[in-house]
Amino acid sequence: MRRLTGALVAAALLTAAARARGADDARLPPPRRTTRHAGTVHVVPAPAPPSGDLLAGARSFASPVAPTTPRAAPTAPAPTRLVVRPDADAATADVGGDGAEPSETAERDVASEEDDGDDAGPEVTLGLDVVSAYYDRGFLIEAAQAVVQPWASIDARVLTLCGAVRDVRVVADVWTSFQDGESGLRGAPHAPAVWYEGDVWLGAASHVGEHLDVRLDYQWSWSPNGSFERFEEAALQLELDDAPEDDAAGRWRGFAPHAIVAAEVRGQNDEGTTLGWYLELGVEPRWSLLDAGPAVELSLPLRVGLSLHDYYEDAEGDDETFGYVEGGVRLTLGLERLSPCLAGVSAIATVGGIALGEHAAEAGDGRRSRFLAAFSLEWEP
Repeated sequence: MRRLTGALVAAALLTAAARARGADDARLPPPRRTTRHAGTVHVVPAPAPPSGDLLAGARSFASPVAPTTPRAAPTAPAPTRLVVRPDADAATADVGGDGAEPSETAERDVASEEDDGDDAGPEVTLGLDVVSAYYDRGFLIEAAQAVVQPWASIDARVLTLCGAVRDVRVVADVWTSFQDGESGLRGAPHAPAVWYEGDVWLGAASHVGEHLDVRLDYQWSWSPNGSFERFEEAALQLELDDAPEDDAAGRWRGFAPHAIVAAEVRGQNDEGTTLGWYLELGVEPRWSLLDAGPAVELSLPLRVGLSLHDYYEDAEGDDETFGYVEGGVRLTLGLERLSPCLAGVSAIATVGGIALGEHAAEAGDGRRSRFLAAFSLEWEP
């Protein structure tokens, strides 16, 4: 897998170099401060399972999940051991192999194994995105050359609770952007010129009820090639998993709505006069193209970015509520369908476009709309 990731990064950088030789020399405005949209990681939390294995609910919907197969009933009586029924009183116990039917013992063993899953390790996701143009919440960063963006995410449950709040989790993300063009190799102030941006998120999250995931985190962003000053932001994210819980809906997988409220703490995306507040609303209707096996899904991601207060300021400091609207068509393929060695790896292709408000467009190259395309690989080890 390391060879696969290394080959992909090398291929992407070679592509960037080839494009740089053939691209025009039209210069964009000076690179601006940016933050990665935390919602671009294609992770949609599933409802917390009754067994309490809440980490399973944080897996990406695009990742293949092996179906649970009950253990076959033994052909001979099991060895004598103490087995406690999950739904029995604490003082009630059965002795396996001494009166219990083999199938009944097997069911209790499976339930016990499910309980042991509560101690599973953290969820780790690695990803690599190659995008045709890099916009951050409507602010243009790079559009003339290739952009390669590796990232990693970790989600670790530290406490399981009863009631409306199902758990407490520690979440962290590391995200980077390597760029050609004026914001990278062809115009960065310092070395390493290709490394435009590095971001770190650290926070806490929780499943609330059966379907809502709440995350509160703090972000630090910096530019290794000196394109912008350090930036800090606090954000609250809400994601709703409305996927059907049975087969009645066929291949429909839900709308997956989300909302993000972010507050600039240090530095500004619009380089305005006042620290701003940002609101994002989005949905991603999804359909499964096949009935079983690793994911083959079609989705229609759509999001709109708005200023709650001074987020899209112009040169005079006047704010505009509408920032941008972005949408497209996305195809997700679990690569385990191609080879068992690729279990946990997903390929994601997205095509679409973005339309900008007046202030967001003026902060970039003046264009109000642009075609967008991206290819991503995600791996859950």
